[in-house]
Amino acid sequence: MELHGGGIDVEGVTFPGASPYPLIGHGIDFAWSGTSANGDNEDTFAEKLCNADGSAPARSSTSYMYKGKCIPFTSRTQSLTTPYSALQGTTTPPTSIVYRTLRSVTAPVSRRRRAAASRRVGEGERSRLPRARRDHSVRAPGENKVSSARQFMNTMGLFPGTENWFYVDQKSVAFQQSGNYPLHARGFRRRPALQR
Repeated sequence: MELHGGGIDVEGVTFPGASPYPLIGHGIDFAWSGTSANGDNEDTFAEKLCNADGSAPARSSTSYMYKGKCIPFTSRTQSLTTPYSALQGTTTPPTSIVYRTLRSVTAPVSRRRRAAASRRVGEGERSRLPRARRDHSVRAPGENKVSSARQFMNTMGLFPGTENWFYVDQKSVAFQQSGNYPLHARGFRRRPALQR
């Protein structure tokens, strides 16, 4: 894609639905690229399940303890229908699927299990920032708001996704790994990386 006018001079590539601005490209006198990275930007949280009526929690419980109170998870139900298969000769009819998602103040619930002392917990994972911050950092290079490697690093460092960004102009080459990484409490110990 190519965008020119109103302070925007950029050419490059993007992905459908990803951005109205190029994610990889070049401005008037510099170019940049990006690849996926493997930064630690996801944490798992455990919420203690409960029931509003005071009965013992079960895997089907839809409330959790927060600041000493039993409050309900935020819930959403979504219905989907699968399309007909594109393969010739396939007669599988569409199937209706209903998803019910739960979310605590911390994260969406991804699974439930029994924890120590027979408590039941719902676990969820969180990893993203609001879209507005993501969009601002991606469009900045194309809006001629970057004129040096340092400015590029400062700008793309705001991108919340875990990405490797590369920059080049006639004077310098730069690298920046972006990501919204959690700040852990002192003494927190992460699981060691898997050995290959």
